[in-house]
Amino acid sequence: MYLYNAIGGRLRNIPAVGTGEIYVKVYSSASAGDLLTPTAITGGYVSTGIYSASFSLDTTQETVHDRWFAAGLDTCYHTGTIEIKNHAAIGYSPYPNYVTNLTNLRSSYYTHETNRFKFYVRQKDWSPTIYTVASKKTDTLIIESGSYQIHRITDNLIAIPYNTGSDRGTEMSFDVSGNYFDLKMDLLEPGYSYGIKVAFYDETVDSYIEQPYMWKFRVEEV
Repeated sequence: MYLYNAIGGRLRNIPAVGTGEIYVKVYSSASAGDLLTPTAITGGYVSTGIYSASFSLDTTQETVHDRWFAAGLDTCYHTGTIEIKNHAAIGYSPYPNYVTNLTNLRSSYYTHETNRFKFYVRQKDWSPTIYTVASKKTDTLIIESGSYQIHRITDNLIAIPYNTGSDRGTEMSFDVSGNYFDLKMDLLEPGYSYGIKVAFYDETVDSYIEQPYMWKFRVEEV
């Protein structure tokens, strides 16, 4: 889990935590309720304003709530909600197909910008329930191993190739809202249009599978 502490739209460290340890307890309700973890979970500093904690939980609850504390556990900084998802075995080897959408694409960017590209992913033949349609709740799938490539449209020059090696230079990040990556536009030559391709790792074939989508944008000089 991750905690993002933003003030005025900018990430800032929690003063009482700084770059030190942060603690998490998991409860059955948002107002505390039953404590589901025997002790406080020790989390840590990731980068400015971002903290994380990892744990396993054995529970029959459908929803649990994470509460974040500094040392002393006297002040709760945030209460979150985690919906427990069930996984069942199947009688065949799956080969997933996805529908992928780049949700915040603009037609053009300037060289001084650093932009975050955000993706929405779902199963191709996904059929929402009546409840899902009524509530407009369409959670994105989280792809834990996804990579991106940038190529120039005019001559198909690969400006930023897939890097799925040991350093995973083009691996996409992800959080509860989906997959994303940040790109500094000054890495690309202005005056040209570029295309974004993505590939998702598939364990059934032990390989990255490129998705049949491309998103185009243009880079302009300031």
